[in-house]
Amino acid sequence: MPLLDKKIMMDNGEEAFLTAGREGLLAVTTSGSTGRPTRFLRSPAEEAEFSARWYRIYSAYGGK
Repeated sequence: MPLLDKKIMMDNGEEAFLTAGREGLLAVTTSGSTGRPTRFLRSPAEEAEFSARWYRIYSAYGGK
């Protein structure tokens, strides 16, 4: 299976890849550093995991 990159997600829309309804999902917007911001959906558990990962990286380099 090919990886989903930002262009594929932008071309197909945020709802194209859902396996269930969007109830309870969080909309996340990218910064647009590649030229165009985009939006995608994450579950609260995915968002918590993502945030924890970044917190660990920042902490490892002295961030608070």
